[in-house]
Amino acid sequence: MKNLSTNLGVKFYARYVDDVICLIEGNKEKQILDYLNKQHQNIKFTMETEEERKINYLDLTIKINDTTNKIEFEIYRKPTATDTIIHNSSNHPQQHKNAAFKQLITRLERTPLTEECYKKELDTIYAIAENNGYRRGLVEKLRKDTKSKKTSKEENNKKPWAVLTYTGKTSYKLAKFFHKYDIQTSFKTRNTVGNILKEKISEEDPLDKQGVYKLTCECRHSYIGQTGRNIRTRYREHIRDYNKKKQKPEAAIESIFANHMIKNKCTPMEIGQTTEILRAIPKWKLIVSIPLSNEHLRKEISMFLQNTLKIRPGRGTGAAKLTDKRALRYTPSGGKHFKLRFSNEWEVIPQRKSPVAVSLPLSHLPNLYESRRTIARRKYEISSISNDYFLKITTPTMAIYPMIE
Repeated sequence: MKNLSTNLGVKFYARYVDDVICLIEGNKEKQILDYLNKQHQNIKFTMETEEERKINYLDLTIKINDTTNKIEFEIYRKPTATDTIIHNSSNHPQQHKNAAFKQLITRLERTPLTEECYKKELDTIYAIAENNGYRRGLVEKLRKDTKSKKTSKEENNKKPWAVLTYTGKTSYKLAKFFHKYDIQTSFKTRNTVGNILKEKISEEDPLDKQGVYKLTCECRHSYIGQTGRNIRTRYREHIRDYNKKKQKPEAAIESIFANHMIKNKCTPMEIGQTTEILRAIPKWKLIVSIPLSNEHLRKEISMFLQNTLKIRPGRGTGAAKLTDKRALRYTPSGGKHFKLRFSNEWEVIPQRKSPVAVSLPLSHLPNLYESRRTIARRKYEISSISNDYFLKITTPTMAIYPMIE
């Protein structure tokens, strides 16, 4: 600073954060800029000079009145500035809505503006209020409060404060309750732009999910499997079988991946290096694709899959679950067996007793009608039957069979 004032003719210097304003004597602007840029290699300054006897600094336009030879001030807004504030219809506390106007009005009253500039800025505040759904009377009320209310900051700091989450009119009633005990209140909201636009990041580890996974060995061979438990647990089982086979070569293990590593003398890698999740699926959901065009067959297969998903090795509390099974067998006689480990013997799946269907000859069935019902002639017309059905007419009954391609 001493060098600036002594050698470069700086008569006045002021700085607010990274904005600097200087009053210099002579034409040494270029020298001052070069001097400042040499102070640190990572700090570079840019410079604006006055034009038409005025210059913009922060939110003010400073100009020199040639008639009175005095400095005058005017409120400055950047070209990118907008009039957007919290709209009057927004679900926010009234104190938050008033805050923007209080800031504008406080700056208006504290800045020494000329009468013309004061009126111009006040009209701008009126326009901002109307564009955001507020009445002009709110601005007038806040102007009056700003001039008359002079509450000491020290007095407010001595009082206890309570922060309430704003939910609507109920919040004001709760605030009055605190005021009875001389406790100041303020509101906070959760419906901010940041909370609305913020990406929701799941904290769940993908390896703790179920689904289809891929294990890549260090020899670049891959194994793809599906599990109903979390993939991390399934990987530990592969490694457990590997260690078991490593210690006892004669032991029988279930893991194909572990057998591959033993056979090719490969070393297990960390789970994050070898495991890739191909598809995460909800628990109990079976991955089956049925590319069938016939709706009747599709329904039958869907019903079969639903019944299969309901098969459990045990029925009591703590019994084995469907995802614990390693093998499932259906016998021609209708028996259903399972294995919890491939080395185990087949076990019968406990089934609930279902009602026995009794077949009766047609002669034992009662007649629905006392006499033969007539059939309308239009029902015999071929044009009323869809093209994808085959029509066979016999006397006096009619049978329709669906076409299955």
